[in-house]
Amino acid sequence: MSAPSAGNAQPWHFVIIRERTILDAVGSFHPYARMINKAPVAILVCADHPVRAAPVGYPAEVKRPSQRYDEARIHHDRW
Repeated sequence: MSAPSAGNAQPWHFVIIRERTILDAVGSFHPYARMINKAPVAILVCADHPVRAAPVGYPAEVKRPSQRYDEARIHHDRW
Protein backbone atom coordinates (compact mmCIF):
# COMPACT_ATOMS: atom_id res chain seq x y z
CA MET A 1 0.00 0.00 0.00
CA SER A 2 3.02 2.28 0.31
CA ALA A 3 3.78 2.02 -3.41
CA PRO A 4 2.91 5.06 -5.49
CA SER A 5 -0.10 4.92 -7.82
CA ALA A 6 -1.17 7.14 -10.70
CA GLY A 7 -2.99 10.14 -9.30
CA ASN A 8 -2.74 8.54 -5.84
CA ALA A 9 -5.76 6.38 -6.81
CA GLN A 10 -4.59 3.47 -4.63
CA PRO A 11 -6.74 0.95 -6.59
CA TRP A 12 -5.48 -2.17 -4.86
CA HIS A 13 -7.22 -4.71 -2.69
CA PHE A 14 -5.73 -7.79 -1.09
CA VAL A 15 -7.62 -11.03 -0.46
CA ILE A 16 -5.96 -13.24 2.15
CA ILE A 17 -6.98 -16.81 1.32
CA ARG A 18 -6.76 -19.47 4.03
CA GLU A 19 -9.70 -21.66 3.02
CA ARG A 20 -8.29 -24.88 1.59
CA THR A 21 -11.08 -25.32 -0.98
CA ILE A 22 -10.42 -21.85 -2.40
CA LEU A 23 -6.65 -22.38 -2.49
CA ASP A 24 -7.13 -25.68 -4.34
CA ALA A 25 -9.59 -24.09 -6.78
CA VAL A 26 -7.14 -21.31 -7.70
CA GLY A 27 -4.40 -23.88 -8.26
CA SER A 28 -6.65 -25.90 -10.54
CA PHE A 29 -7.41 -23.10 -13.03
CA HIS A 30 -4.42 -20.75 -12.86
CA PRO A 31 -1.49 -22.20 -14.85
CA TYR A 32 1.15 -20.24 -12.90
CA ALA A 33 -0.26 -20.86 -9.42
CA ARG A 34 0.06 -24.64 -9.08
CA MET A 35 2.26 -24.22 -5.99
CA ILE A 36 -0.73 -22.71 -4.17
CA ASN A 37 -2.02 -26.28 -3.66
CA LYS A 38 0.72 -26.79 -1.06
CA ALA A 39 0.58 -23.33 0.54
CA PRO A 40 -1.26 -22.77 3.85
CA VAL A 41 -2.18 -19.21 2.83
CA ALA A 42 -2.06 -16.98 -0.25
CA ILE A 43 -2.52 -13.29 -0.92
CA LEU A 44 -4.49 -12.38 -4.04
CA VAL A 45 -3.62 -8.90 -5.27
CA CYS A 46 -6.49 -7.16 -7.08
CA ALA A 47 -7.14 -3.69 -8.49
CA ASP A 48 -10.22 -1.57 -9.10
CA HIS A 49 -9.27 -1.33 -12.79
CA PRO A 50 -6.91 -3.08 -15.23
CA VAL A 51 -3.23 -2.50 -14.62
CA ARG A 52 -1.52 -1.36 -17.82
CA ALA A 53 2.12 -1.04 -16.81
CA ALA A 54 4.32 -1.81 -13.84
CA PRO A 55 7.58 0.14 -14.10
CA VAL A 56 10.50 -1.29 -12.15
CA GLY A 57 13.55 0.66 -11.08
CA TYR A 58 14.94 3.08 -8.55
CA PRO A 59 13.47 6.52 -7.85
CA ALA A 60 15.43 9.63 -8.75
CA GLU A 61 14.53 11.14 -5.39
CA VAL A 62 14.53 10.16 -1.74
CA LYS A 63 11.13 10.21 -0.03
CA ARG A 64 10.14 9.40 3.51
CA PRO A 65 7.92 6.31 3.85
CA SER A 66 4.23 7.16 3.82
CA GLN A 67 1.59 5.70 6.09
CA ARG A 68 -1.10 4.51 3.65
CA TYR A 69 -2.06 1.23 5.25
CA ASP A 70 -5.85 0.82 5.07
CA GLU A 71 -7.41 -2.10 6.97
CA ALA A 72 -10.56 -1.80 4.78
CA ARG A 73 -8.56 -3.07 1.77
CA ILE A 74 -7.64 -6.38 3.42
CA HIS A 75 -10.19 -9.14 2.87
CA HIS A 76 -10.23 -12.69 4.24
CA ASP A 77 -11.09 -15.58 1.90
CA ARG A 78 -13.53 -13.41 -0.12
CA TRP A 79 -13.77 -9.87 -1.45
